[in-house]
Amino acid sequence: MLSRRFALAAVALWLAFTSLSCQQPLELAGTVTYRGRMKLPPSAVLEVQLADVSRADAPAVIIARRTYTSLAAPPYAFTLRPDVRQLDPHGTYAVQARILVDGKLFMVNTRRAKVDNAAPAKPIEVLLVPVPRTVGD
Repeated sequence: MLSRRFALAAVALWLAFTSLSCQQPLELAGTVTYRGRMKLPPSAVLEVQLADVSRADAPAVIIARRTYTSLAAPPYAFTLRPDVRQLDPHGTYAVQARILVDGKLFMVNTRRAKVDNAAPAKPIEVLLVPVPRTVGD
């Protein structure tokens, strides 16, 4: 009974992804934020990407990427439009985000912001944390 439910769920996901590829492009949307009140310098850049994190023994494969500049106060809205032909309905996908200041990593998300395959249009929230600084940075 469980395997039949799994098979039905897999077919439903496959149909959802294939119907999206036939009709309109998939758009993932959400927000990136961080705790605390901190004004970012003008050189700050937000990078948001969709990664295939299905395989634990391999590096993530980046499916879509977007860069934002002129960052005001958080939360920062983002959208990603991946090529649905690159998506596997059985895959595991996550949104990764980071802020760079003068080309150096400043903030990053440490918790996985997983994409819900059953509801890919559901907004995704990504929380960033500061990267620890070393002496001389």
